[in-house]
Amino acid sequence: VYKLLDFAEASTGSFRSGFGTSTVLGCGLFACIAGSDAADAAAIGRITMDRLGERGYPKPYACALVAAGACTGILSPPSIAYII
Repeated sequence: VYKLLDFAEASTGSFRSGFGTSTVLGCGLFACIAGSDAADAAAIGRITMDRLGERGYPKPYACALVAAGACTGILSPPSIAYII
């Protein structure tokens, strides 16, 4: 999970909202592997919530970023809902 987030941060870190964008991108990448939105939000949220707070993101906005990123997992083919 950390390597996925490092890759996402390296890809979008230079943008104005780089870490927020990399959080959503990391959620999407992890959802392709895990296949579950809930697992995605739990894993990525646990790692990124403190880092988002340290970078000045308000707590509700950070939660919304993780939730929005986790919802992208349903669009990727290995997701549980997509297969059913």
